[in-house]
Amino acid sequence: HYLVALAGRKIPVAPYACFGTPELARSAAGSMGDGKAVLLANHGMVSVGRSLSEAFRIAETVEFAAMVYSKALTLGEPRVLSDAEVDRVMDALKDYGSSVIQTGPLKEGDR
Repeated sequence: HYLVALAGRKIPVAPYACFGTPELARSAAGSMGDGKAVLLANHGMVSVGRSLSEAFRIAETVEFAAMVYSKALTLGEPRVLSDAEVDRVMDALKDYGSSVIQTGPLKEGDR
């Protein structure tokens, strides 16, 4: 799903390490790179952000995308966005929600 671009180009999977260990922390941080989310093999997912709410929003988005992908697999092989398509999505997301919508009555010729 294109919203995963909010977490970075791809969401990597960190190699397994036992829970609560420095090895797991190093595995997660090393695998995440410049992204904002990482899947922890046999554990779950970790997300980061500039604030707790951003990290939570990224976690929700990744979980939603995982659910969509899981359901899509029941219908066959899902189409995954190409790198060029992800680039376009990431460019579009930079300004997403920032445009101002003018409200009020339509003027003649606006219809």
